[in-house]
Amino acid sequence: MSLSCGCDFDASDFDTWWQDYSEFKPLQTKRSRKCCSCSSKIEVGAETMEFYRFRHSRGEIEERIYGDDGEVPLASSFMCEECAGLYLALEELGYNCLDITYPMKSYIAEYNEMREEDEKWRLKQSLPG
Repeated sequence: MSLSCGCDFDASDFDTWWQDYSEFKPLQTKRSRKCCSCSSKIEVGAETMEFYRFRHSRGEIEERIYGDDGEVPLASSFMCEECAGLYLALEELGYNCLDITYPMKSYIAEYNEMREEDEKWRLKQSLPG
């Protein structure tokens, strides 16, 4: 997965998807969870960001409950404080199409590479002749 400022996201193209997320809050589950990005253990009570996941309704009963184009809620995914901070920083820079299951540190490494290449290009352009 690579950094992108935008994406053509259509939920009908996917079995499951996430949309929206919570503010930072303590993990309030009975057991620890794994970060959806880096797979590190998130202890109960640790700061985390919750991502809300959905899937399309399947079958007649779910369609009656959730509607024809219904979004069936699934168990949330959680991101550790470090990855969530990186996610928010990238989002603030305009990268709005990030895969939450991809390591945020890899996105940051890619961003830094792009910045270095850009800096080299600018330096090259500023040199006389």
